[in-house]
Amino acid sequence: MPIDDFGLDPGATLAHTGDPTPPPGGNQFWSAWTTRLESVTPSMVEPTPDEEAASGAPGVTHLIRSTGNIRVGARLTEPEGDPTGVVITLHGYHVDPQDELRIGRGWVERGMAVLDLRVRGYPGSMLDVGDRTVHDGGYITFGLGDPWDWTVQGATGDVLSAVRAVRHRFGSAIPVMLHGESFGG
Repeated sequence: MPIDDFGLDPGATLAHTGDPTPPPGGNQFWSAWTTRLESVTPSMVEPTPDEEAASGAPGVTHLIRSTGNIRVGARLTEPEGDPTGVVITLHGYHVDPQDELRIGRGWVERGMAVLDLRVRGYPGSMLDVGDRTVHDGGYITFGLGDPWDWTVQGATGDVLSAVRAVRHRFGSAIPVMLHGESFGG
């Protein structure tokens, strides 16, 4: 039977649970984080030409206000008529600044609205925080010393802010789905 890098066979890997004890202060942090997320009114607005240029990538059609009042860029593609649902697409770990935000991927033709989101610090969402992809330790380590500045918790807030903004724009009854690969998965 094959053994993986951690010395466990596949069955033992799936059966293994880590320590379920939350770290000290964890519950308080995530409660405060949730309050911070909910304190921002969901919004999705078209950028000014200067904001679009400063976003760092072509194709940004909307800005979403996220946690910490950070503006993140997105491209919204809508079908003709009322959408039957919304797909929020998320990107991988490496994004070329010259890559335009995607358009629809066939979902629009099937009646879905598509929001291609770029989380803070990536091309398309560099207005308020700059380029965090060039950090020495990589994007995921930016702000690691301060949980409020850690870019991953901010990116998580960006995704949830996008869901909230989509619900605000299209109504709470419409299905919202997330699609991502690699880092965006």
